[in-house]
Amino acid sequence: MFSTFAVLALSVSSAYAHAFINSIDGANGVNGLGLGVTMNGEVARGGTTEQPFQLDTPVLKDTTTDPCGSTLLAGSIDIEQSMAAVEKAMGGVPTIPTNGLLTMGVFQVNADGGGPFTAEINTDATGETWTTIDVTSQPPGVNGILHNGPANSSITVSIPDNTKCTGGTDGATCLIRLNNGGADTGSLANGAGPFGGCAAVSQSTNNAVASTGNNNNNNSNNGSGRNNKNTNNGNRNNGLFGRRLAERHDELKQLKQKRELLDRDILVARQKLTAQLIDELKTATGTAIDIPIDRMAGFDDASPTGGNSTDAQSNDGPLSQQNAVDLKKAVQLAIEQALDLMASDEIDAGQFGQDSDITDQINAEADADQKAGTTSINAGNAGVGFFQTDVVDELLGGIKTASADLAAATGTATAGAASSTITSAASTGNNNSNGNGNGRGGNGRGNGRNSNNRARMQQLKQRIARWEGDEA
Repeated sequence: MFSTFAVLALSVSSAYAHAFINSIDGANGVNGLGLGVTMNGEVARGGTTEQPFQLDTPVLKDTTTDPCGSTLLAGSIDIEQSMAAVEKAMGGVPTIPTNGLLTMGVFQVNADGGGPFTAEINTDATGETWTTIDVTSQPPGVNGILHNGPANSSITVSIPDNTKCTGGTDGATCLIRLNNGGADTGSLANGAGPFGGCAAVSQSTNNAVASTGNNNNNNSNNGSGRNNKNTNNGNRNNGLFGRRLAERHDELKQLKQKRELLDRDILVARQKLTAQLIDELKTATGTAIDIPIDRMAGFDDASPTGGNSTDAQSNDGPLSQQNAVDLKKAVQLAIEQALDLMASDEIDAGQFGQDSDITDQINAEADADQKAGTTSINAGNAGVGFFQTDVVDELLGGIKTASADLAAATGTATAGAASSTITSAASTGNNNSNGNGNGRGGNGRGNGRNSNNRARMQQLKQRIARWEGDEA
């Protein structure tokens, strides 16, 4: 049942995925934060579902009205108030490095919080006019899609040499805006997003001078330490050092071979979408979407007269027959693109991603809280609307009922399998026992496969742990 929930949660909730700026490496040692992002644990992290993990993510649906986005938690982001709040909390505004390369942390909540991101700068910190700037290092993702989130990644942007920041309380602050969608990007994040948001950075020379002084002291101390270490190293026996170097070289070669083997094992164990499964999902989803879309055009696919190849049963739907045909094809192609992207290794968060077992557990706990009565939060202008349950159920027709029946049947079959095991043990040889035995054999094979899969995954985790210990 949990696996069923996990699949449903992914299909429903990940439509509203997110990414936001969660840190800025200021040259003055001050860290920054994206505008509108909470900073004291008000919003939980670690999960991927909308409630509560996406509440403070800036959604860039209407950058004319809300140039830095809006959030489910608080609605439109007030630039001036948000800048003041971040500056007070962080003890200042992070400054731009002298080389113009600014690195920011990006927290990618889940599937459509992926890269690549575009970056823009607003020099007066009002958010009114923006100029595109270069991104020199991107967070993981393709077409706005990410696998294996949530992920703590980073992005580096290049501030042009001729930039002059004039905003903020110091008169030297700019805004940087990140966006993982927009026109002509082909980003699937455009559907629920795009996401990213704004951050304030400064060119203040006073802050930069103070930062330079601190760095000089640190470098001086570190330099002394290194010189002492090198002096001590010079006293070592060269022959002993040479032998140890050779031994270390052999160890590194062995570690590399182990890593290559582990990489292959990990790819097998992950079992991302196979070509066959993608084809089956395309077929199943392509057929399933016919039902609600046809209903919006006045057709009932379950009726004797069928769907939109026949006359409409009613003419009061919001779509025409041609509208329904065009919409279904567009949705089918969008689903195919999403499945193809999710099956690609190019979108994997890799070392930045979180273990899926942890994510599943956190999501399950959040879902339990929702079912226990936690109120959903939605300020109303972050691109997420509350659906009408009755209308959705009517459009889906028997699909919803069939899914409920399947879940109930799964529970019944499991209970029956347990009962048959006891019965068979008590009565071997009769017809009933043979029938139960056959059923038990099927269940046994399925359970055996699941057990083998779990065992293989456990072995893989142990191998990785041993390898990491050896490498250390």
